Amino acid sequence: MSSHYAKHTIKTDQKPSTMESVHGSKSMDQITDTSKPSNDGSRKTTAISCEVRGKLYPSLKAAAEELGISPSAITSMLDRQGTLETAGLGRTGPVGKANAARSISLWGVTFASRTEAARELGMERSCFSKRISKSATKGQKEALMLSVMTYLKKHGK
Repeated sequence: MSSHYAKHTIKTDQKPSTMESVHGSKSMDQITDTSKPSNDGSRKTTAISCEVRGKLYPSLKAAAEELGISPSAITSMLDRQGTLETAGLGRTGPVGKANAARSISLWGVTFASRTEAARELGMERSCFSKRISKSATKGQKEALMLSVMTYLKKHGK
């Protein structure tokens, strides 16, 4: 049984044979009919059963309560991913900027990161960023080159 869900409106005199989910699959076995008549004569589904990691829940709300998340988190996950396999597990990917440090080469000298380059060249990170930016003035670029030359002389390279 998949964990996809269907958004639908059923007229009171109609019985659906199959429903098409938002992802195009046709399935009726996961929908619990808890529809109520509305003012326009249609019946709107207010509860849809769902399956999370092999456990069947009678409604999205029941699943959300047991998993400790909001019902809107469930519907959002279904809209974005089409599955509830990671619902209630917290973040599954890296938090923040994973592997944000990238090496940088300046006139043949390679540093592990911009922060390391700034530290090794004896300047603040913000000053270093200004000097390597595309909008750096000629004087800022020359100051950066001088810092690299001083670094090379100091380290015997």
